[in-house]
Amino acid sequence: MLKAILQNLRDPGWWFTIVFAGLVVGLFTHYLKDWTSRLISHFSKSYRVKRDLRKQQFENEVQSLARNPHILTIEYVRTVHTAVLLIGDIFLLLAMPTFVFSFQQILLSESGRANEVLLILLKWFMLFSIPAGILGIRLEIRLIKRFKLCEEARLEFRKGVLEEESSKKSVDSDKQ
Repeated sequence: MLKAILQNLRDPGWWFTIVFAGLVVGLFTHYLKDWTSRLISHFSKSYRVKRDLRKQQFENEVQSLARNPHILTIEYVRTVHTAVLLIGDIFLLLAMPTFVFSFQQILLSESGRANEVLLILLKWFMLFSIPAGILGIRLEIRLIKRFKLCEEARLEFRKGVLEEESSKKSVDSDKQ
């Protein structure tokens, strides 16, 4: 059993699959949450009220950001910051096994107690990887929400700029 676990942990394809599956599950759950929210709101009036309130808050944030392009820029920077944190978290999850097995090779060259130390390292790694995975999913959800907010606000801002330009053109054409 331990040999099979160690063999899987050594395989980079296994790690890639785990991280990729985690990202796909995170995206799927985000959209599943929206679908579930709509479904529940059909049956529960209090849930519908809360959902509509959240929707209104989102629209208010979009309007607020669209009115102030400087704050919209700051929100985009926060979105990029969240993306960098997510990439760092994914790197940590992918790099950790490399560190564990590099340490194993050092221990194997020095003593025969490597298996005991490796088991301790693997336990610590497993304990660390669970919160790191949860953090990655939370960061992914936050990134999706921020990006959606910024894009809606950017489109609203752009629509306002285009309307302003067309009204200026119509005023200029009226003067002529």
